Amino acid sequence: MPYRDHMVSKALAVLFAVLMIPSVVLWWYERDVINTERYLEVVTPLASDPETRSAIASAISAEVRDNIDLEALMDAAAQDLPPRSAALFRALTEPLQVAVDEYIRHAAEDVLAGEDFHAVWAELNRRAHGRMLTTDGGTVYLELGPIVEALRARLSSQGSDFAARIPAVDKKHPLVKAPLLAHAQRHHRTLRVLMFVLPIVALILLAVAVWLSRDRWQTVLIAAMSTAIAMLVLLAATYLGRPVVAPGTGSTVYNAFAGSLRADIRWVLAISAVTALGTWVLRRRLTNP
Repeated sequence: MPYRDHMVSKALAVLFAVLMIPSVVLWWYERDVINTERYLEVVTPLASDPETRSAIASAISAEVRDNIDLEALMDAAAQDLPPRSAALFRALTEPLQVAVDEYIRHAAEDVLAGEDFHAVWAELNRRAHGRMLTTDGGTVYLELGPIVEALRARLSSQGSDFAARIPAVDKKHPLVKAPLLAHAQRHHRTLRVLMFVLPIVALILLAVAVWLSRDRWQTVLIAAMSTAIAMLVLLAATYLGRPVVAPGTGSTVYNAFAGSLRADIRWVLAISAVTALGTWVLRRRLTNP
C-alpha cells in the first residue's frame, strides 16, 4: 500500500506539470489575444516592420493592378496609330504593367513608412480585432481602403496624374490566419472558466501528491522537473507549430504573438528550474547531514 501511494504521488506530480501547459496557454490567450488593448500592444510595433510593410504594399499593388485595365487603356491609346506603331505600342503593355506595379508598390511603402500611418494602423487593427472576435473566424483582416486613400493623397500632392486613375478599394488583407482561434472563440466561456479552474486543480493535485508521498522533497522535485520539461516542450511547439496554428501568416506577425507566450513560458520554466534546484539541494542536505 505505501508503494502504491508513492507511485500515485509521482503520477499526480507529473499530472500537475501536464496541466500547467494548458494553464499557461489559456492565460496568454485571454490576456493577449482576446483583450483588444493588449492585442494592439502586440501588433503596434509591426507598423515599423519591413516584412509587414512589404506584404501590405504588395497587396495594394496587386489590388490596384486588378482594378486598372491597363491593356484596355493601351488599346484605346493605340487606335489612332498606324498598324505597325500600334502593335509596337501594345507590346509595351507588359513591361509598362511591371513598371506601374513597382511604382505603386514603392509609393505604398512610402505611405506605410510615414508617421501618420501608425495612427491609421492602430485604428485599422482595432476594427480588425473586433471583427476577428465576432465574424471572421480567427482571421485578422486589414482593410486596404484607407491605406489606398492615403496613397492617392500622397501621389496627388506630388503632382502625379496617375493618382486619379487609382480606384477606391474595398478589400481586406489577411494579417493573421489562425483557424484554431475560430474554435477557441466558439468555446470562449468554457476556456475562460478553465483558465481559472485548471491551475487550482493542478495545485490540488500537487498538494495531494505531497501528502501521499513517502518522500515529499522528491515529489516536489519531480513536479518541478516535470513542469520544466513541459515548458520546454511547449516552447519548442511555439517555434514548430506555425503551420498548424497560423498557416499562411507571416513569420514576423506570428512571432509577435508567439513572443509574449514564449515570455510566459520562460517565466514558468525559470521558476520551475529554480524550484527543482533548490529542492534538490535541500533534500541532499536533509537526507545527508
